[in-house]
Amino acid sequence: MKKKRILLIIVFCLIAIAATIVLFNFNSKSKNNIEFPISHNEADIIVGENSSSNTIFVFFNYNCKYCQRFLNDFKLFSNDSTLKDLDVKIILKPLAMSQSQSEYHALQTLIGLYLYGNPSKVHDLFLHNYNIIYRKEFFGLTDVFINDNPSFAEFLLNNEDYIYLKTNLLQFNMNKLDVTPTFIINNRKFKGYKNKKSFLKRLIKELNKNTSYYEQKTNH
Repeated sequence: MKKKRILLIIVFCLIAIAATIVLFNFNSKSKNNIEFPISHNEADIIVGENSSSNTIFVFFNYNCKYCQRFLNDFKLFSNDSTLKDLDVKIILKPLAMSQSQSEYHALQTLIGLYLYGNPSKVHDLFLHNYNIIYRKEFFGLTDVFINDNPSFAEFLLNNEDYIYLKTNLLQFNMNKLDVTPTFIINNRKFKGYKNKKSFLKRLIKELNKNTSYYEQKTNH
């Protein structure tokens, strides 16, 4: 009788431990899930092939050194084959963290050049010295773009309410994100960036959870 009681206690303890592990894993997974799905906007900057099967949304700010490291490592406006090999496209969602008129204007300039020109030089300028957005020289540069590119000028002047940029910040805050860069992969959030190697390791691990991605890679 005593042995049976001890056995029952052991079984009960094992069940309790198993339940705790399951609950912990569930909470860990749900903790990383975003509450409000992120959608693609036509003003988003897309890096990689549009036809890629997998999408990563990236909330970033040029004033963040870890964002700068990520942007430098992937050389987003060059012909880096890394994303193509992984069948991944990156959708950049810039954040005007200061919510200042100067930052809104600067990021709107970047987006306008992406849609109607070439954003690479302004992108490189922001990576080198983002504080230039507060200087009159940058506004002078924007005036040059306006005079030389009617489509860019129309975009910039017709979007002075900065709805797209404000929506990015709203999505960031609604999902209780508090770190840049934050990556959204399969509706799960991953905060921060160390280096390209560790990021790719984490990315591949997450993509392998996607059955279609795994089957596609194993069939090649």
